[in-house]
Amino acid sequence: MATASPKDPFGPALEALWQQVTRRWQDDSAHDAFLELAQQTGRLGFAAACYRSASSDHLRRERAEQQLAAVKALALAQLERSRASRPRGARSRRVLTAAVVLMVVALLVILLRLVAG
Repeated sequence: MATASPKDPFGPALEALWQQVTRRWQDDSAHDAFLELAQQTGRLGFAAACYRSASSDHLRRERAEQQLAAVKALALAQLERSRASRPRGARSRRVLTAAVVLMVVALLVILLRLVAG
């Protein structure tokens, strides 16, 4: 399982919710609470890593892949909201945003590869 950053004040709460998810795998409310906190705290990458790790268990694979799709949808919606709220005509901001998004995607890919083994 992925671990939250020790400097992240929400790390222990996220890890506790993830433990609840693993104990109550079929419980939608456990998954919802975990994803809600991950989204609110900007830790969707952590959530993705947890579900990616869980997908290696054939008994949990289908649900884990569904939850990975939900994480992706949340991340894309968050990105779209941030794009819609930015001022028009700020080319340098668009370039900076694109660079940050690419770095985040690269970090997620690296994290997922590390978790996958």
